[in-house]
Amino acid sequence: MDKEYGVNCSDITVERVWSHMDVFAIGHFLGWMFKAILIRHMGILWAISVMWEITELAFAHLLPNFIECWWDALILDVLVCNGLGIWCGLKICDVLEMREYKWASIKDIHSTTGKIKRAVLQFTPESWTSVRLVLFWQTSELNTFFLKHVFELPASHPLVTARLILIGVIVAPSVRQYYSYTTDTTCKRVGTQCWVYGCIMVSEALICIKHGQELLSAPRRYYPESLASRDISPVKTNAKNKI
Repeated sequence: MDKEYGVNCSDITVERVWSHMDVFAIGHFLGWMFKAILIRHMGILWAISVMWEITELAFAHLLPNFIECWWDALILDVLVCNGLGIWCGLKICDVLEMREYKWASIKDIHSTTGKIKRAVLQFTPESWTSVRLVLFWQTSELNTFFLKHVFELPASHPLVTARLILIGVIVAPSVRQYYSYTTDTTCKRVGTQCWVYGCIMVSEALICIKHGQELLSAPRRYYPESLASRDISPVKTNAKNKI
């Protein structure tokens, strides 16, 4: 049985916090270090990190692994594991003198009219292709947990490890091609590797939907203890006060 992270959230001790620094915490750190080496942009990395924690809250009723205490999600995950991973990844890029990625930013637009237009267009997609590619990143993360849960594979299963390595090898050139597509005005279409990566992500998502019908149709459950700062005990009602 998987370890439960969303119980007794009011019990915040050094021993309890240290017990959460397990192999999955190391995986968080290494994963975000790898992402930092690929994306090479502090702002985008932190945005993805926070968005992923929100995604975990949204899917916690389907995936028990997403149920965790507030201090585990905000402090251990976002600040410690993800933050250190991002910092180390960017530091590795500096030490190895890797090319800096300058993703499109409103700072790159010099005219006032252009800045206003760009700010307004932030709320609308410039192209649906770009939107799909951004969603694929989030889908890739979700597929990892849904596949493991639907097919009841432990985290230590060779297939889980092999998939993570394969996705890592595939996503590296995909990010580079996507960067060229979004920043190079002479690049009119995404590279082949991006399409391969996208097809794999969509196929995995369809597999999860097909074989996880019972899971996806389950009623939504709430876990207030994982979000509260103290335990919530049932209210005792005196018998003579009952109507």
